[in-house]
Amino acid sequence: MEGEKHKIPNFQMKHDPEAYLVWEMKVDQIFACHEYSEEKKIGLATLGFDDKALTWWKLKENARGRIRKLEIAT
Repeated sequence: MEGEKHKIPNFQMKHDPEAYLVWEMKVDQIFACHEYSEEKKIGLATLGFDDKALTWWKLKENARGRIRKLEIAT
């Protein structure tokens, strides 16, 4: 499997729990082939987000960025 590329399947965040579970299992299978860090897994999984899922993720990223800016460093 070394050197093979695997495409992360698209996920559109429809109101179908079964569709999410199938997407998650497919992504887990890809991750099982590689030794990715948790941070890299998140980045790769979110590459498959479309439509509402992508909008949701961008809102979460923006909120995390705002929270980090408000943290006291000293």
